[in-house]
Order: sequence, then C-alpha cells, then structure tokens
Amino acid sequence: MTTQSNNEAPSRDRLNGPVFYSSVVGIVAFSLWAMIATDQANSVINAILGWISNTFGWYYFLTVVIYLVFVIYLGLSRYGNIRLGPEHSRPDFNIFSWSAMLFSAGIGIGVIFFALAEPLTQFYNAPNAPDDQVAAARHAMELTFLHWGFPAGVSTPW
Repeated sequence: MTTQSNNEAPSRDRLNGPVFYSSVVGIVAFSLWAMIATDQANSVINAILGWISNTFGWYYFLTVVIYLVFVIYLGLSRYGNIRLGPEHSRPDFNIFSWSAMLFSAGIGIGVIFFALAEPLTQFYNAPNAPDDQVAAARHAMELTFLHWGFPAGVSTPW
C-alpha cells in the first residue's frame, strides 16, 4: 500500500467516461425526441406522469410527511444542538437573519422563474378575463400580485 507524501500534488478527479457519455447520449436523445416529435412526446410524458401520480401519489405524500416529522424531531431533540463544524465555531448569523435570507431567496427565485410565466398564464387563461386586452393584462397582473402578495409586489420591476 502506497501513501501520498505531503509534497505531492493530490490526484485530480477524472471523468468517468461510460457514465458521462451515456448520460450525454440519453439526454440529447430525449431532448431531440421531445423537440422533433412534440405531440408524441407530450402524450407519452403526460401518460407516464399521470400513471406515476395515480400509482405513487400516496407514497409521495407519505414520504413528505415522514421527512417533515423526522426533521422536526431532529430539530427539537438533543440532536438539534449538534454543531456542524469545530466545537469552537459559532453561527455567523442569528435565526432572524437566516429566516430573512431564506425567505428572500425563495421570493427571489420565484420572481426570477415566474416573472414572465405567471402574468402571461394569467393573461391567456385567467378566470373571468375581460375582453379588452389592456384590461385583461391589468387583470393578469392583479391576479399575479394577489398570488405573490406584498413582498413580490415590492420587489418586482413591473
């Protein structure tokens, strides 16, 4: 058994060829199929999604409940005080700051991801949408602000 001396450079991680290239081929093949045969891909993917939802929906719900109970148990038990670092380390931020950062990150990614998707969806598929396009656009924005509330309304550029 050989040991590495302190003055040697650490070995670099190497690419696992079979795993990487088979993944690339699979992803490219799936993407091309979904782009070329859009209707067929849509029906197959929706059928698979429906089957998974109908067959394993209970499992998903049960798993989420079990994880939630487990995490609450860990947080409230003696294990909730275990440090994830050296014994002398202390958190850089208090619980209020962490909560504010997590909330801001959640709102931020929601605004980035849904900034255009949600208003457009509300514009084209809004319940009781007015016939006038300007009124329909305003109605779509009202529904978007209603959904996201005050924090997103303050942070969005529209």
